[in-house]
Amino acid sequence: LGLINRGYQLVWSVLADLDPARSRRAGDLVADCLGLAGVINGQALDLHFAETTRDATPEQTAAAVERVAQGKTVPLVRLSLVLPALVGGASERELGLLDRLSEAWGLAYQGLDDCKDGLLASAEAGKSTARDGLLGRPNLPAALGWPAALDRLAGLLEQAQTTLADLALCHAGWRRLGALQAFLVRDFEALSARARELQG
Repeated sequence: LGLINRGYQLVWSVLADLDPARSRRAGDLVADCLGLAGVINGQALDLHFAETTRDATPEQTAAAVERVAQGKTVPLVRLSLVLPALVGGASERELGLLDRLSEAWGLAYQGLDDCKDGLLASAEAGKSTARDGLLGRPNLPAALGWPAALDRLAGLLEQAQTTLADLALCHAGWRRLGALQAFLVRDFEALSARARELQG
């Protein structure tokens, strides 16, 4: 809690030096991403996932899985990408593209994490695995099945790649984000190969 409060203090000290309109917009972004409409809501959806999807159809369950990621993971990626760009004076076009990239990367990252839970041992994943089903937590492959989940992830990564290309047209410096895309693609390829082995 102390670190969270210190983080807010540092953010507000930076925002105070911006022009009033940009400062207000950046403050709204922080509140949207971290507040009741963002991470807090996403965490609440995550904690109550099992009870709210008990009698749901597979389609409803898959939609609920995506809602959790939209609330929990996407805002953190969005804050990491859009806030520095907003503070740094990025154009409206760049901010819009970063918003789109945040959604694709946030959903892809969460989906890949879900795949790791079902495919990897804890030592490989670097965290406890095989927990989502046990705890009734949202999980993309469990909701969609492996083929559809991998197709969804491939589509998200393709969308991210297109968005990165559009960003590079705005400013060559955005090409540096390609390293993060490459990391996600490597994860996806390794997990896809593992899933195909297990599906056999």
